[in-house]
Amino acid sequence: PGQRRDRLAWSPTGPELAVGAHGGVIELWSVGGAPHYLRSLAGLAPLPGQAEAIQSLAFSPDGQFLAASDKSQATALGHTSVALVATLASWRVSTGAVVVPPTALGGANSLNGSDAVAFSRDGKLLAASLLTGGVQLYDPLGGGLVRTISDPGSDSVTLAFGPHEMLAGGTLGGALELWDAANGRRVGAPVLADSVAVTSVAFDQSGRRLATAGSGDGTIKLWFTAGLQQEGPRLASDPGATSAAAFEPGGQDLLAVDDHGGAFVWPTSLAACSETPARWPVAA
Repeated sequence: PGQRRDRLAWSPTGPELAVGAHGGVIELWSVGGAPHYLRSLAGLAPLPGQAEAIQSLAFSPDGQFLAASDKSQATALGHTSVALVATLASWRVSTGAVVVPPTALGGANSLNGSDAVAFSRDGKLLAASLLTGGVQLYDPLGGGLVRTISDPGSDSVTLAFGPHEMLAGGTLGGALELWDAANGRRVGAPVLADSVAVTSVAFDQSGRRLATAGSGDGTIKLWFTAGLQQEGPRLASDPGATSAAAFEPGGQDLLAVDDHGGAFVWPTSLAACSETPARWPVAA
């Protein structure tokens, strides 16, 4: 169930790849040299007789922990309508031990609700969006709920942390929102970033800029974080494609990989953004 595609996560500190699939399957693989299986992470699982799929994966900044969310079908006996429930869990990567036991992220009747996960840059907060709107912040070590950022009218389908616990969310309705995760308060007013769902948000290293991508619109936008003002024109990838965007660690280039098998790189100075991007094919 669900429509998320970010069921892969690369460790920021080593040659490890996390892979999520259906039926609660989460596997860790080493990709240093010949790829080989390391271990499975148990805890998320379908309800008896129901369908389920991992929705989002995220490593902590130090690579020691992995968080994941899933979405499981919950069809009531004797009813034809399908409800969905979401769950969050996290593990210590080195041993596979559960750190945050399975924690409910709510339920919904729509396939469009999201349960994205993201760690803060200092690793002290774990954010997860709820199927019914809003975001919850957890202690990654103990699993305790720190606070809830409530906004039931806006379903966040992607989350990203910048410096100083700045949290950005892209919504199903195309809005871009910022919060101060330290106190749960909104930072300025949300802006309508796209006419479709914002499926990817990424800060640069400084946190002064961020990039967004929309569902199926084949473009990337750059924004100044202060005031959420768009920087320059849209950057075009493949027409009709849905992209995931990220800044390279030095902050000089912006990378986008799309679901048509394309990869694009732009320099992120305003003058250079109008240039044709470098492009590489990506295996589907």
